[in-house]
Amino acid sequence: MSPRSKPVRFDRVPGVDCSAPGAYRVEAFTPGHASLDVVIYACRDHADQARREWTGKLWAYVQDDVMPGKVCGDRTDFREPEPQDVEPGPQDVGELGLLEPMPYRLQVDGRVHARGTLQEVQAAVAELVTLKLAINPVSFAADAQAVNAAFNGGTVEQEVSAHGEWFTILAVDSDHPVRLKVTREA
Repeated sequence: MSPRSKPVRFDRVPGVDCSAPGAYRVEAFTPGHASLDVVIYACRDHADQARREWTGKLWAYVQDDVMPGKVCGDRTDFREPEPQDVEPGPQDVGELGLLEPMPYRLQVDGRVHARGTLQEVQAAVAELVTLKLAINPVSFAADAQAVNAAFNGGTVEQEVSAHGEWFTILAVDSDHPVRLKVTREA
């Protein structure tokens, strides 16, 4: 799979059956690299285990800001999928991108932040906006509502179809505005 079509996977940590509300966000990075590889959500009882065991050999950083609706064991994986020894079956064809529309790309301040379906890009935006809201609710509150309305109302999809991109600037009046841009992958 080429890096341009690398999917962001939203799944669960294998073997974790806890469904308690997520209280911690564990961000995991490849040692020596600054790119985010995995985000895992953990409840209070499993936070230490998530940091030590569920991230494997990745470096882990634990935060107590969690996107609403996340439960213990939820995972967002930005890594390349592990190669499999079996041929893809019908359930795997969508993972290869053969049945899905051309994926979308989210750029944040000019850097690629996420790739995937429009729903996956929307989830990445929601996660980013939630983090920004926790830091500065005054600057980001109105923008968070506007971005949510743009995705849910179809504006993002319409703008990308008609003009090739949708963009906005969050907290434009602050010292640290955030530029979001959604396009289709080429």
